[in-house]
Amino acid sequence: MKTAHDLVLSAKAQVHELLVEQAVEAIRDADVLVDVREADEYAAGHIGGAVHISRGILEFRFSSNPSLQPRDLKVVLYCKTSGRAALAAVALQDMGYLNVKSIIGGFDAWVGAGKPVARPAARLITRARRTKALFIRTHLFDATARLARPCIGLITLPAGAARSGSSLQHNDTYQSR
Repeated sequence: MKTAHDLVLSAKAQVHELLVEQAVEAIRDADVLVDVREADEYAAGHIGGAVHISRGILEFRFSSNPSLQPRDLKVVLYCKTSGRAALAAVALQDMGYLNVKSIIGGFDAWVGAGKPVARPAARLITRARRTKALFIRTHLFDATARLARPCIGLITLPAGAARSGSSLQHNDTYQSR
Protein backbone atom coordinates (compact mmCIF):
# COMPACT_ATOMS: atom_id res chain seq x y z
CA MET A 1 0.00 0.00 0.00
CA LYS A 2 1.32 3.44 -0.94
CA THR A 3 1.68 6.24 1.58
CA ALA A 4 1.20 9.95 0.96
CA HIS A 5 4.99 10.26 0.88
CA ASP A 6 5.15 7.59 -1.86
CA LEU A 7 2.57 9.49 -3.92
CA VAL A 8 4.50 12.74 -3.57
CA LEU A 9 7.79 11.09 -4.59
CA SER A 10 6.08 9.57 -7.62
CA ALA A 11 4.55 12.95 -8.54
CA LYS A 12 7.87 14.76 -8.19
CA ALA A 13 9.39 12.29 -10.67
CA GLN A 14 6.72 13.26 -13.23
CA VAL A 15 6.68 17.06 -13.00
CA HIS A 16 9.00 19.89 -13.94
CA GLU A 17 10.27 21.39 -10.70
CA LEU A 18 11.98 24.77 -10.48
CA LEU A 19 14.55 26.12 -8.06
CA VAL A 20 13.51 29.43 -6.48
CA GLU A 21 15.96 31.30 -8.72
CA GLN A 22 14.36 29.71 -11.81
CA ALA A 23 10.88 30.29 -10.42
CA VAL A 24 11.27 34.07 -10.51
CA GLU A 25 11.58 34.05 -14.30
CA ALA A 26 8.96 31.30 -14.73
CA ILE A 27 6.48 33.32 -12.64
CA ARG A 28 7.15 36.39 -14.78
CA ASP A 29 6.43 34.33 -17.92
CA ALA A 30 3.48 32.38 -16.48
CA ASP A 31 -0.14 32.88 -17.40
CA VAL A 32 -1.16 31.93 -13.88
CA LEU A 33 0.63 31.43 -10.56
CA VAL A 34 -1.39 29.19 -8.26
CA ASP A 35 -1.05 28.79 -4.50
CA VAL A 36 -2.57 25.38 -3.70
CA ARG A 37 -2.30 25.75 0.10
CA GLU A 38 -5.32 26.19 2.35
CA ALA A 39 -7.01 29.58 2.70
CA ASP A 40 -5.49 30.35 6.10
CA GLU A 41 -1.99 29.63 4.78
CA TYR A 42 -2.58 31.90 1.80
CA ALA A 43 -3.93 34.67 4.04
CA ALA A 44 -0.83 34.49 6.24
CA GLY A 45 1.34 35.33 3.23
CA HIS A 46 1.79 34.31 -0.40
CA ILE A 47 3.83 35.04 -3.49
CA GLY A 48 2.68 38.28 -5.10
CA GLY A 49 0.32 37.77 -8.01
CA ALA A 50 -0.68 34.26 -6.94
CA VAL A 51 -4.28 33.17 -7.08
CA HIS A 52 -5.51 30.90 -4.33
CA ILE A 53 -6.98 27.56 -5.38
CA SER A 54 -6.80 24.94 -2.63
CA ARG A 55 -5.47 21.55 -3.72
CA GLY A 56 -8.81 19.91 -2.95
CA ILE A 57 -10.73 21.95 -5.55
CA LEU A 58 -8.01 22.53 -8.15
CA GLU A 59 -9.38 20.24 -10.86
CA PHE A 60 -12.90 21.60 -10.43
CA ARG A 61 -11.77 25.23 -10.59
CA PHE A 62 -9.64 24.67 -13.70
CA SER A 63 -12.53 22.81 -15.37
CA SER A 64 -15.16 25.42 -14.56
CA ASN A 65 -13.27 28.67 -15.18
CA PRO A 66 -13.05 29.51 -18.92
CA SER A 67 -9.87 31.54 -18.42
CA LEU A 68 -8.16 28.46 -16.94
CA GLN A 69 -9.32 25.96 -19.55
CA PRO A 70 -6.79 26.44 -22.39
CA ARG A 71 -4.44 23.49 -22.14
CA ASP A 72 -1.45 25.53 -23.30
CA LEU A 73 -1.53 27.86 -20.26
CA LYS A 74 1.80 28.39 -18.56
CA VAL A 75 1.05 27.37 -14.96
CA VAL A 76 3.35 27.65 -11.95
CA LEU A 77 2.18 25.96 -8.74
CA TYR A 78 3.43 26.08 -5.19
CA CYS A 79 2.44 24.99 -1.69
CA LYS A 80 4.26 25.07 1.63
CA THR A 81 7.08 22.62 0.85
CA SER A 82 6.20 21.33 -2.67
CA GLY A 83 4.35 18.06 -1.98
CA ARG A 84 0.83 19.29 -2.66
CA ALA A 85 2.06 21.31 -5.62
CA ALA A 86 3.65 18.21 -7.17
CA LEU A 87 0.39 16.28 -6.73
CA ALA A 88 -1.52 19.22 -8.23
CA ALA A 89 0.89 19.39 -11.18
CA VAL A 90 0.35 15.69 -11.95
CA ALA A 91 -3.42 16.20 -11.79
CA LEU A 92 -3.23 19.12 -14.24
CA GLN A 93 -0.95 17.15 -16.55
CA ASP A 94 -3.45 14.27 -16.42
CA MET A 95 -6.12 16.80 -17.45
CA GLY A 96 -4.03 17.69 -20.52
CA TYR A 97 -2.23 20.85 -19.39
CA LEU A 98 1.09 21.04 -21.19
CA ASN A 99 3.11 23.73 -19.33
CA VAL A 100 2.86 22.99 -15.62
CA LYS A 101 5.73 23.68 -13.23
CA SER A 102 6.18 23.44 -9.48
CA ILE A 103 8.56 25.31 -7.16
CA ILE A 104 11.00 23.03 -5.30
CA GLY A 105 10.63 23.64 -1.58
CA GLY A 106 7.47 25.70 -2.11
CA PHE A 107 6.65 28.82 -0.15
CA ASP A 108 9.10 27.92 2.62
CA ALA A 109 11.97 27.93 0.08
CA TRP A 110 10.69 31.22 -1.38
CA VAL A 111 10.71 32.88 2.04
CA GLY A 112 14.04 31.26 2.93
CA ALA A 113 15.58 32.82 -0.18
CA GLY A 114 14.44 36.25 1.00
CA LYS A 115 11.91 36.73 -1.80
CA PRO A 116 9.01 39.17 -1.30
CA VAL A 117 5.83 38.00 0.41
CA ALA A 118 2.40 39.50 -0.19
CA ARG A 119 -0.24 39.65 2.52
CA PRO A 120 -3.92 40.48 2.03
CA ALA A 121 -5.08 43.74 3.56
CA ALA A 122 -6.48 43.37 7.07
CA ARG A 123 -9.93 44.35 5.79
CA LEU A 124 -10.19 41.16 3.75
CA ILE A 125 -11.58 39.03 6.55
CA THR A 126 -13.30 35.96 5.20
CA ARG A 127 -17.04 35.67 5.62
CA ALA A 128 -16.62 32.43 7.58
CA ARG A 129 -14.27 34.05 10.10
CA ARG A 130 -16.57 37.07 10.47
CA THR A 131 -19.62 34.84 10.98
CA LYS A 132 -17.79 32.67 13.53
CA ALA A 133 -16.62 35.72 15.47
CA LEU A 134 -20.13 37.15 15.55
CA PHE A 135 -21.56 33.82 16.70
CA ILE A 136 -19.07 33.68 19.56
CA ARG A 137 -19.73 37.30 20.58
CA THR A 138 -23.50 36.70 20.43
CA HIS A 139 -23.26 33.51 22.45
CA LEU A 140 -21.21 35.27 25.13
CA PHE A 141 -23.71 38.16 25.22
CA ASP A 142 -26.62 35.76 25.69
CA ALA A 143 -24.79 33.69 28.28
CA THR A 144 -24.12 36.80 30.33
CA ALA A 145 -27.51 38.43 29.87
CA ARG A 146 -29.63 35.32 30.25
CA LEU A 147 -27.61 33.24 32.69
CA ALA A 148 -26.36 30.80 30.09
CA ARG A 149 -29.56 30.37 28.03
CA PRO A 150 -28.13 28.98 24.78
CA CYS A 151 -28.15 30.95 21.59
CA ILE A 152 -28.56 28.82 18.49
CA GLY A 153 -28.06 30.17 15.01
CA LEU A 154 -25.62 32.25 13.08
CA ILE A 155 -25.70 35.90 12.25
CA THR A 156 -24.58 36.94 8.81
CA LEU A 157 -24.05 40.64 8.33
CA PRO A 158 -23.27 42.44 5.09
CA ALA A 159 -19.58 42.84 4.31
CA GLY A 160 -18.19 45.68 6.33
CA ALA A 161 -20.73 45.46 9.14
CA ALA A 162 -18.34 43.48 11.33
CA ARG A 163 -15.69 46.17 10.91
CA SER A 164 -17.96 49.05 11.91
CA GLY A 165 -16.97 48.69 15.55
CA SER A 166 -20.56 48.59 16.75
CA SER A 167 -21.39 46.07 19.44
CA LEU A 168 -24.09 43.48 19.05
CA GLN A 169 -27.48 44.20 20.56
CA HIS A 170 -29.93 41.69 22.03
CA ASN A 171 -32.24 41.89 19.01
CA ASP A 172 -29.37 40.81 16.72
CA THR A 173 -29.63 37.19 17.88
CA TYR A 174 -31.76 34.25 16.93
CA GLN A 175 -33.11 32.34 19.91
CA SER A 176 -34.23 28.74 20.09
CA ARG A 177 -37.54 28.09 21.78
